[in-house]
Amino acid sequence: MAAKAKKNTFEQVPTSKQGDQVLRRRKRSRKLLRNLARSIIRLFRGITGK
Repeated sequence: MAAKAKKNTFEQVPTSKQGDQVLRRRKRSRKLLRNLARSIIRLFRGITGK
């Protein structure tokens, strides 16, 4: 039983690290998308304002 538990925890560590990297990438892309959306809205407002 102890050996099985050790194996499971050992396998979970690298996968969790990969998951963190993916989450970080997703957060970064979300930030970029938000910034792009804001700039586009500003451009549209500027065009309509003129």
